[in-house]
Parts: sequence; C-alpha cells; structure tokens
Amino acid sequence: MKLPDPKRWFLASLSSLLSPWHDAISKIRLISDYYQPELKLAASIGGVMCATVVLAAWERHSKAKNRVRLIWFSGLFLVALLGCYLLTISVGVFWHPNYFLEVTLRFIWPTLFFLLYIFASACISLCLLIFWK
Repeated sequence: MKLPDPKRWFLASLSSLLSPWHDAISKIRLISDYYQPELKLAASIGGVMCATVVLAAWERHSKAKNRVRLIWFSGLFLVALLGCYLLTISVGVFWHPNYFLEVTLRFIWPTLFFLLYIFASACISLCLLIFWK
C-alpha cells in the first residue's frame, strides 16, 4: 500500500498532534517580565527574518542537507528552551546570583530567548523545504 504524499498530510498531522498542548505550551513563562514587551517584539521580527533567509538561502540545497540542518536546529531549539525555562524557575526563586553573574545573566537570558524564536523559525522553514520541495 502506498502512503499519500506528505505534502497533503504533514501540517494537518503536526497541528493535530500539538493541538491538545497548544494552550499550555503558549502560556509557559520563559523570561522575566522585565524584558517585555520589547524583547518579544524583537524576537518575533527576528523569527520572520530568519524564516525568510532560510527559505531563500537553502531552497536549492538537497533534502539530505536540509534534514541534517533540521536536526541541528531542533537540538539548538530544545537547548535554548530548556535554558530559558531553567533560568525562569531558578533565578530569584532559589538561586540568587552575585553581581557579576546577574550582569552576565542580563545578557545571556534575553539572548537565549531571542535565539529560541530564531531556531523555531529555522526549523519550521526547513520542514517546509523538506516536505514541499
């Protein structure tokens, strides 16, 4: 039996898999309110720009190369997500960093949050290139 073309079922399957958890996932606090709303706006714009660059730059590359890139960007996305989440639940709750670490975290935390959007946009764009090319 031949499976249907992935172009027809991939997005529908992915959205139906994620739909029960969409509300819970979208309400996760990943960064302090101190950085909002400017950082969220910048991350959203950066995500769109990254998706455009990925689609334009890697459109002609083979599916195999894009699959490897998708694996890398998925891993980087998960690392950034975990980093933001661990910082959110630990800083100021049970870990109170000294002055030097606090200054360092003021750079690292927003950077991780920004990269989270970049990596997510790259993953989505690579999925489009792999399944719709």
